[in-house]
Amino acid sequence: MNHRNSFFSFLLIALPLALAGKPKPTPVETPLFLSDSTQIATPQKIVQSSSKLNLDSIAQAADYLLKGVTVVAQKPLFKKEADKLIYDVESDPDSKTKNMIEMLRKVPLVTVDAEENIEVNGSSKFKVYVNGKPNNMMSNNPKDVLRSMPASSIKKIEVITNPGAKYDAEGVKGILNIITVSRLQGYNLSLNASARNSGIYSGIYATVQKGKFTTTVRYNHNIQRQPQGSSESERITSDSEDHYKLYNKGISHRRGHSDSGSIEASYEIDTLRLITLSGDFYASSSKPRSLYQTQMLSQSGNLTYGYQYQSNSENSYGWGGGSIDYQRSFHKPDRLLTFSYRLSTEPEKNKNYITYTETVGNAEDLSSLNNQYSDDKTKSTEQTFQTDYTDPLTKHHQIETGLKYILRRNQSDNYYYTSPLENATYTLNESKSSVYSHHQNILAAYLSYTYKWSFLTAKAGLRYERTDQKVKYKVGEGTNFTANFDNLVPSSSITFKLGEKDNLEFSYNMGIYRPGIYELNPYIDRSTPNQLSYGNSTLESVKNHNFSIEFSHFTQKLYLSLSTYYSFSNNDIENYQFVRNDTLHSTYGNIGLSRRGGISSYISWTPTQGTRVYINQRVSYSHEASPSMNLSGHGFNYYAYAGLQQTLFAGIRGSLSGGGSTKYYGLQGTSTGYLFYSASISRDFLKSKKLSAYLFANNFLQPHRIYKSNTAGSNFTSHSSGSYYQASYGVSVSYRIGKLQSSVKKARRSIQNDESKGSGNKGGGGGE
Repeated sequence: MNHRNSFFSFLLIALPLALAGKPKPTPVETPLFLSDSTQIATPQKIVQSSSKLNLDSIAQAADYLLKGVTVVAQKPLFKKEADKLIYDVESDPDSKTKNMIEMLRKVPLVTVDAEENIEVNGSSKFKVYVNGKPNNMMSNNPKDVLRSMPASSIKKIEVITNPGAKYDAEGVKGILNIITVSRLQGYNLSLNASARNSGIYSGIYATVQKGKFTTTVRYNHNIQRQPQGSSESERITSDSEDHYKLYNKGISHRRGHSDSGSIEASYEIDTLRLITLSGDFYASSSKPRSLYQTQMLSQSGNLTYGYQYQSNSENSYGWGGGSIDYQRSFHKPDRLLTFSYRLSTEPEKNKNYITYTETVGNAEDLSSLNNQYSDDKTKSTEQTFQTDYTDPLTKHHQIETGLKYILRRNQSDNYYYTSPLENATYTLNESKSSVYSHHQNILAAYLSYTYKWSFLTAKAGLRYERTDQKVKYKVGEGTNFTANFDNLVPSSSITFKLGEKDNLEFSYNMGIYRPGIYELNPYIDRSTPNQLSYGNSTLESVKNHNFSIEFSHFTQKLYLSLSTYYSFSNNDIENYQFVRNDTLHSTYGNIGLSRRGGISSYISWTPTQGTRVYINQRVSYSHEASPSMNLSGHGFNYYAYAGLQQTLFAGIRGSLSGGGSTKYYGLQGTSTGYLFYSASISRDFLKSKKLSAYLFANNFLQPHRIYKSNTAGSNFTSHSSGSYYQASYGVSVSYRIGKLQSSVKKARRSIQNDESKGSGNKGGGGGE
């Protein structure tokens, strides 16, 4: 062995410990550069660089010294790239025990309110992707699915607030791309369970890799229980004396369960060719139960009529899909060709019974009351064919181009039955039923160009989308029609790297929003007496223009982000209400002039290895107007969320967090703000730290949340209030088994569908 090389190897290891004196854990932050004449102190003697070395003595000394070494490094939680911001979930200690909803509250440009509704860059019009692929079950039900997903299965979250031309024009307000944990050669198994007063959550995440074949599987099962809540409403109508004030009071509760899962497999044909298969599903069912009392009062305060009724429902929703991707790489780095196919389906069933138990008043006022039964089924099926090509022409220039064709088939069958109050013999009412189909064919092509030079990255793109749709009514009211749309969608951004720590980005994009089946379907939902809800088959696509400026500052311990945005549209789809014949109607129309703007800031400070302080806040202003209906609403809103993470003692980690929002403003009214907070402790167990436990309590000082809203129309005003149980507490446990050694390969480009504005709007892609 070369003694000189051995000497320098030992030198690099032992010098920091020798200088520190008694061995103890020592943070290592920067590499050490040593000269040939350096002397090293050992417990035995001083060794000169020119001395002959006793290797056995050196080995013993090194072994003695290394027992006291602890390498400490603070891995940055944030990274900013030209078109996205990345949050490193895996590096956050809370990810071992918390779910994805709780982790999202820590992500810049993302807000999660007290009811776990999510917004990205100030908007609820966003899409969710998993490993670069669109995930409809998460986009349509984000809070339900993400609440059940353990953060320990996630590597990072990418927040894309300015998707370029390669992304579909629908949903360009923002994209959350969830990257799952990269697994290694061999096998790995994670088990998660959580018990709380609102339900039980359990899950499994496993990866197996053998040779060139890799499989990853995730499954979650959840049982939810919503405690009893109450509601009250008062609607005053100005154009009637006899039917002047409608008063409603009720109680409700809900029980249900959900299952979700995914599987992903990849096979490397050779070093340049890769095939990826994936599939996922979500299935949920619930049984809401309600009891309501309704009274109609005259202007003088006398009771005109009243009734009591029960509402019992059985609801189920599902989503399932699969895709196959073929990726062809080339010897030229980053040159890529991908062919993809995806099939997905989204069924939903709802059954609802309304039974009147008490009635008072004259027969004329009560003549329209009948026991009701509705049986509603909707289903969306979608096939997508796509090809993408990326070519870095030179060091500074890159192009991306692609084609996509989508066939979407939506079917809605809504049957309405009635029965006299005195018996339970239900008869189909065909005139109030609706069987309806909505077919869409979408052809898209895009071209994107990127220029990189020194501190500057500029992107520009143009996307063309052709939409052909056909609507056909088989039962019920409605006129068959066809409609065609052509849209050119531009996008651009420019990013300046201001030194090693700062970035400044300017961006613009245009988005289009196509109405989904729920907004288009004219079927009348009569599940609430004195209230009708239905869609509008004449809705048109919405064009929205978005501008933003973002500044970010990174150091090892501090991350700061400041961003401002402004967006507008002149034919926004708005949900609006009006009263006719004592009945409240709720429907949709292209009636809105929308103007929205705001400033967001995010600060994360890690003063020590065991301490982190963060705050996420946003100030926004919205102005909604409808000249055709003489309606308008505007005002400021402030949202903030802050937290403290602290390593305490004996490996215990503590966390305190809380947030809230001021009043919200809409086209026809306002709704109250809210406050929420959480406290938790967690700890890892076993020598391997593969067992983690987490105790938490949320909103424990004020178990019930009170909410209020006000709505006004041309001939009515409405005031609503309610209460529901928001306190939660419980324990969560996770256990990890196995060891892996090489990452799962995935196709670097895949199908990304964002066209449908509606599809249920269960929390992710709905209104602003």
